[in-house]
Amino acid sequence: DVVPSPESTDRGALTAFSGGVDSAFTVVRNTTDAAEPGYRRTRLAAGLMVHGFDIPLDRAAEFEGAWARSKACLEAFGLEALRLRTNLREVSHELDGRWEEETHGPWLAAALACFEPAFDATLIPSTYAYPCLKLPWSSNPITDPLLGSDVVPCRHDGAAFNKLTKVAALAPHAVVREQLRVCWVGPDLDRNCGACFKCMATQACFWLAGVESLP
Repeated sequence: DVVPSPESTDRGALTAFSGGVDSAFTVVRNTTDAAEPGYRRTRLAAGLMVHGFDIPLDRAAEFEGAWARSKACLEAFGLEALRLRTNLREVSHELDGRWEEETHGPWLAAALACFEPAFDATLIPSTYAYPCLKLPWSSNPITDPLLGSDVVPCRHDGAAFNKLTKVAALAPHAVVREQLRVCWVGPDLDRNCGACFKCMATQACFWLAGVESLP
């Protein structure tokens, strides 16, 4: 009946960070006043990028390029940039696990848990907003909070905001405009192709937020 709230040690929280709109919004929302704080605004201390999730292990050079972009973004907001390499996604393929619907949420929580003793909480940035949740979806506000521990909770962050609202909060920040990486279908995974649906939809959101073009 009562959710225990462990005493904070003021170590701050660790968030998963891919370099896209959702994870960049979690950073901006919790380190600046760019968006309404909403429920459980958290003091962030670091962001974690995982090699082997969005970028396969055998494409190391592209991960290094994407990592440089993410590191620049995280450090611009005063956060420590952490990285981890794992074959969890390859294992999930062998087990016939569906990345979107079944595995990416628990695998993110598992990666964050490797650093759990150093932080007060872990955060998984939201994909969908509360009014338009997609279920089943492996990371969501219902199941993500079940993936923490009694001492270090895992929180699903940002579901009170949709993509357009998130981009509006990101738009004023030059480092985000320069380093944002949303594309996962282009030939080079460390940059945006500018032509796929996700790239074009993100650009449209920036247009509506008053940004005529991105670098």
